[in-house]
Amino acid sequence: MAFLAAALLLAASMTAAALSLAGVMSAFAAGPGDAIAAQNAAGAADGGGAEAGVEAAGGESAEEAGEAAEAATDGEAADSGAGTSAEEAADAAADAAAAEKAAQALSDNVLRYDELQDAVHNGNPSVAAALKNYNDRLDTYLDAMNAAVFEQWNAGTERHNARDNKDKASADSWDREYEIYKSSAAMYRRMYENMTDYASQRSLRQVERQMTVAAQSLMISYESLRHQRDTLKKETDLRRRQRELAETKRAAGLVPDTAVLEAEASLLSAESRLSTAEDNLRSVYRNLCYMVGRPDDGSLVIEELPVPDPGRVSEMNLEADTWKAIGNNTTLINQRRQNGGSSTKKTAVRLRTNAEGEQKLTAKMASLYEAVFQKQQEYSSAKTAWEKAQETKRIADLKASAGLTGAEDQLTAEMDFASAEASFKAAELAFLQALDTYDWAVTGIVSLD
Repeated sequence: MAFLAAALLLAASMTAAALSLAGVMSAFAAGPGDAIAAQNAAGAADGGGAEAGVEAAGGESAEEAGEAAEAATDGEAADSGAGTSAEEAADAAADAAAAEKAAQALSDNVLRYDELQDAVHNGNPSVAAALKNYNDRLDTYLDAMNAAVFEQWNAGTERHNARDNKDKASADSWDREYEIYKSSAAMYRRMYENMTDYASQRSLRQVERQMTVAAQSLMISYESLRHQRDTLKKETDLRRRQRELAETKRAAGLVPDTAVLEAEASLLSAESRLSTAEDNLRSVYRNLCYMVGRPDDGSLVIEELPVPDPGRVSEMNLEADTWKAIGNNTTLINQRRQNGGSSTKKTAVRLRTNAEGEQKLTAKMASLYEAVFQKQQEYSSAKTAWEKAQETKRIADLKASAGLTGAEDQLTAEMDFASAEASFKAAELAFLQALDTYDWAVTGIVSLD
């Protein structure tokens, strides 16, 4: 669990998953049905909308006006649809094909680094819980609006009947009821629509991104541990051969008993470190499976991470990226939105707090920017060292095959190569993580502490 905690530190506090506005509004249109049409028809009496049309028609029911409004809307939609270009249709088809391809990729038993955000969106328990809570709130507002719209329609019908019966007292009473329910329906509709705007869904997008950052950190930890395990397997094998060589030399009287004991101790140490690495690898695997909502029974294959692209460094612009980060950072957004009061003193405090937050983030971005270049340099140096180790090992192998070098020298060359390879892989992962951490900071996912 220590690895999960470390990964989650990169993700800051938990919030929820993103729904697109188009998707939400599509659900909205499908959900309320005639009730929304009736609400459109009812409108505000002083707004000159469909309710004014109801009154002008001499008490026509809200339901009839709703049907007329709905028919008019359908007509407008048809006109709009007629103007849809072939290019837009092609784009929609391409988007659908891409979505289907992504869904197929997620349905297999291979977890890829570039699929993590989609995997988190579809399977992470925290994201699912936050999205459920969000949808439950939408349903609550929608149900309340539907109920108010129905009561509004009922009051309008009763008012119409009372007027037909020349019952002014009842008509006035139902008119008051009508206005009350109309106001309630409008209020719940505003609440619903406010929840579906871009700003209101920020927290949903935020948690998905934060959980993705945590999942990326876990996947990098998994890859690092996998390389560590493989290196320790090689070392364990080499240490075992080294002990066997020491035993052979001792039998020939070439080395004392202490040489065998030292070789045995080195072997036991390598075996212990290998066992620890395997335990840690299993722990991270379980946590990673949990993050993407998959069973940890070993069926999910974790694909090797991509090689970091140095070209991403040339696309970085610290000044521009810092401004983007300031605009996207949730902590700063919340600070800017806080109501500090109307007094000059409170306003000054709020402005000072905002300025301090921006200064912290500016310094943070500069630090992350420098870290990218530092990790890139370390990656380049480790790569050069590994390439040199490969050549050294190649020469050692040739000498060994020609009988020009002893077994001990061959073991030393193999261990040096394994060490250089491990250093290179570690530097590669550190460079990739530095790039991703910087990019996430630009989108607002970074702590100011």
